[in-house]
Amino acid sequence: MQYSKLKTLLIYNILEKYSDEEHPLSTTDLISVLEEKGVKCERKSIYADIAALNDIGCDIITVTSPKRGFFMASRTFEIPEVMLLIDAVSSAGFITPKKTASLIEKLETLVSVEQAKTMKSQVYVDTSCAKCDNEEIYIIIDRLNNAIADEKKVKFVYRRRSVDVQNRKKHTEKTFTVSPYALIWKDDHYYLVCNNQKYDNLMNLRIDRMKKLEILDEPSRHFSEVSPYKDKFDEHDYVSKRFNMFSGDECKVTLKCNIQLQEEMLMFNIDKKKFGAFVAALRKEKGITQKELSEQLCISDKAVSKWETGASLPDTALLIPLANLLEVSVTELLMCERIPQDDTLNPDKVEDIVKTAITYADESPERAYHVNSKWIVFYGFSLLFCCIGTFLNYTTAQPCMESLKTLALLSAVFGAYFCCFVRTKLSSFYDENSVNIFYDGPIRMNVPGVKFNNRNWPHIVRTLRLSLCLCMILSPIINIVAGSIVADVWENIGKYVFLAMFLCGVPLPIYVVGKKYE
Repeated sequence: MQYSKLKTLLIYNILEKYSDEEHPLSTTDLISVLEEKGVKCERKSIYADIAALNDIGCDIITVTSPKRGFFMASRTFEIPEVMLLIDAVSSAGFITPKKTASLIEKLETLVSVEQAKTMKSQVYVDTSCAKCDNEEIYIIIDRLNNAIADEKKVKFVYRRRSVDVQNRKKHTEKTFTVSPYALIWKDDHYYLVCNNQKYDNLMNLRIDRMKKLEILDEPSRHFSEVSPYKDKFDEHDYVSKRFNMFSGDECKVTLKCNIQLQEEMLMFNIDKKKFGAFVAALRKEKGITQKELSEQLCISDKAVSKWETGASLPDTALLIPLANLLEVSVTELLMCERIPQDDTLNPDKVEDIVKTAITYADESPERAYHVNSKWIVFYGFSLLFCCIGTFLNYTTAQPCMESLKTLALLSAVFGAYFCCFVRTKLSSFYDENSVNIFYDGPIRMNVPGVKFNNRNWPHIVRTLRLSLCLCMILSPIINIVAGSIVADVWENIGKYVFLAMFLCGVPLPIYVVGKKYE
């Protein structure tokens, strides 16, 4: 009877270790493995043992093709679950390399041998973050848990890392006797919240820097003596008040910042879900779609969708036009609610303050005349040359004067904008969203297939400045030369040449350069 139970147990272990859906084991395979373990049996007894295992709840499947056999259909852990655990162990900084290899080897036993061979993690583990080298950490954690539960003090050697005057790392060791209160996992490290018996405050110590820890037969100080907590130590509240788990007293601080950071903080404090619901409600009240709203703001409809779902907030530069389109004040927009007319809050005053903050934010566009004087000089030279050349064409009665003047005027107007007034940096909104329309006051640019951002915008501006200035310089020269040599032919084709010059000088560079650096 005992022999039969042993054989049944061995069959279960063999199937669990070696079989899976892709690798069933036949009765011959089972008999062979059993013989290697010193157990002889007949074929019929194998079937009886399989049936007995199924009766007690084991999920063993019998297959007939491609070959007859048996395999373990279900296990405690599936392959994706085992892979998840292996990735977690590999990336955990507090687990030593030796222990990591040992744990992964144990985890691989949760699947079949053949399945373990095929498992290969696709998760990149950043090896720049060194693994813990303290092999005692597991014993230390266990002892600390016992000490906290039994309210006993602990004693250990603590290793501190410092940097000397020659920028060399060095370590010093010091013995601590503390009262332990809580173990906290933070930023891939274990911390012990405790009290040094020499002081009346809490301190946080890295557990991976501890060694030779022992539990003392001495009761801990109650945490109420050294903290504001009375009946229960509140780990969540404690962690929420710590900066990178540094110890110290709580205090209020006053933060002085520029207007840009003030805006960022203001937007950060807005409830995204509440803001999105408020915008969606206002939009539906006006009876406009997300696409219609996006077109009026010159942004993508996906951006509006992200606002209304609470995935993101609009750029500060869009608050005023958004508020105007939805017929609410900026204050109401930021508060995510309408302000009653009889409210004690003065909407106009708050409105002025908010608008001023947005208008004069550091993210406000800096114009070319603030930073690029050389292009202004180049534009001035090109314009002067164009005026002189056009006048010479007029006095010599060259053909295609109307086309020349049109090209010169367009080049001068657009050249003045891009050389003197264009914003040198786009709002961060362009980088965070796919925007194919550039808008700045009366200026609108929409090039199908091109998304404007701060990666391609400087190149676009530089190329347009050069091409527009060259158009002003070259067009009078081309007209006077062509008009003098082939006047009859030039009179017929000149306007088309000038049109091609403008098209090649403006839309084409935007598309080519924009796509190249997008």
